[in-house]
Amino acid sequence: MEVELMGVKLLAPFYGSYLYVWTAVPGITALGQVLVADVFKNGAGAATNDLMLFINHYYQGA
Repeated sequence: MEVELMGVKLLAPFYGSYLYVWTAVPGITALGQVLVADVFKNGAGAATNDLMLFINHYYQGA
């Protein structure tokens, strides 16, 4: 929680102290926690492969 607050404080001079900043920082933190949990659950290559598959699927418009 403290790291998230520090992240918001670091982003405030550049992006302001808007709701978008306050919601993006916990969202990015939660995404990082999901990826780390996936690494511990499935091994180091699983998170990278899943993420790359998601990115490829997203950008191909499927």
